[in-house]
Amino acid sequence: MKDRTLLKQAYIATLCNHPDADFYKKQVFATDNLAQLAEQFKTSEEQITKADFFISDRLGRPFLDHPKAWDNFEKIVEIVEKNGERFEVSDFLQSFQTSGRLSKNFLDLVVEHNAFDKVFQAKLWMGRYKDMEELYYNIKPGPRGRNDGDEKLRQIKREIYAAEGKRTREDILQDIEIHWTDIPRIFEYSQGGIERLKWIANALRRSGEKLVKEDVLMPNSNGDTLFRSQHAWENFETIMTLLENGGQTFDVEDYLTKYGDRLSVLQRASQHGALKKVFDPQRWVGRVDQMMCLWEHLSDAPKSEFGRDVFFKYVSDAETRTYQDILHVHKDMSIDDFRMPIAVEGNVEILPLGLKTAWDQMEHIVEVLASKDQALTLKDLKRKAGFQNVSVFEFAVKNDYLDKVVDILLRSDDKLTVDDLMVKDSNHLTLLQIVAQKKQLDILFQPKLWAGRVQDMKSLWLMVDFDDKKQIDWQDIVNKTNILTLQKSGPGKGNVPRIRRRRQNKPK
Repeated sequence: MKDRTLLKQAYIATLCNHPDADFYKKQVFATDNLAQLAEQFKTSEEQITKADFFISDRLGRPFLDHPKAWDNFEKIVEIVEKNGERFEVSDFLQSFQTSGRLSKNFLDLVVEHNAFDKVFQAKLWMGRYKDMEELYYNIKPGPRGRNDGDEKLRQIKREIYAAEGKRTREDILQDIEIHWTDIPRIFEYSQGGIERLKWIANALRRSGEKLVKEDVLMPNSNGDTLFRSQHAWENFETIMTLLENGGQTFDVEDYLTKYGDRLSVLQRASQHGALKKVFDPQRWVGRVDQMMCLWEHLSDAPKSEFGRDVFFKYVSDAETRTYQDILHVHKDMSIDDFRMPIAVEGNVEILPLGLKTAWDQMEHIVEVLASKDQALTLKDLKRKAGFQNVSVFEFAVKNDYLDKVVDILLRSDDKLTVDDLMVKDSNHLTLLQIVAQKKQLDILFQPKLWAGRVQDMKSLWLMVDFDDKKQIDWQDIVNKTNILTLQKSGPGKGNVPRIRRRRQNKPK
């Protein structure tokens, strides 16, 4: 087609009801002329976009929903790429309603119309093997198997990798007489799985290779990895150590790895009750931000099952392990040294008082500051810090440092209020409820802390759940607080608080 001549002739022939009109139209849209026709659209500022190929005909049926539609798919790919676009996984997973009200996506059409080889070919996915693999595992196992299954995928992978000057991991393993299909099922039996994996790691090392994440994340034909097995989680620490010996560590992306409709590694951990192994603080030293990110990928049910309070302590531990070497308490330190962040990660401030290390040395810190007539205050405890963005006060309470908090308040003569203890955490629990759960009401209701403020103490006591009140002898606390209040006010300084005496049973 030259200078749109055929297009004009087809247009005029159709208007004139010419007997050869169909001939001209067929010529315009002949396969050999499609590229030139697309170019003419572009010249006339009319562009055929990728989205145009996913529209429906006048009856509401996608143009791609018939067998012949995929015959020219390679030509369609060329047109799309010339326009600066390319087909993505999301394009094939677009859903549409059929005339029978069933929901399908365009990947279903690839299978139905035997277009597997059209879509799954190396040149369409150059430099994007992982994308192609993701699309591949969105096909159900049966249809995948009918299209040569995994072997077809491996051959395409070889072509893509070869174009990048690389070899596939499967071929590298095969050179060492390790068949990659053995790895996903290595823990299917109750015994010998970890010994076999150690043998593979040693065989790789002898050949100048190392066990890598790609090895343990290889899927079987169903899209399951070795982490499908309970035995894998029983040996999780050893698996991670074998990877660490090769200089690799699981990150967020690895835990979220999934193939098709199978569960991700993180979901498998939840299924097998192994989240404590995944969130082990030692594995996230220096990567607390990633730890927090992975936690957010859990739904509410596994978060609750794991325990948000447990996770809080895990993060606190990981933060302390990450930054504790920066904090060195010495006699020349002043109050400013404990108020300034020791590290800043984006918008996260790491404060000394947000680390367990500081609280474990609190007696020493108090002495150092006292030698300079300085002291920590309630204002210092209300500052927010760390990746969990909670107050130092909440951090201390949850990590069992309430006694040291009270000591700070007594030394600074700061007044703890009812509102301070009504602040809620991410579990919608107040700090008072957390103290009660830890059975530390005796520490909170120390008479020295509430002397002169008996009414405030009583107001707080009303907030304590009934079942928790038995932790302390309330009337004894009130009496002792009244006595301290009286001693504090001195003679002639206001009303003398009334002290209730216990009724003594008369001897018979």
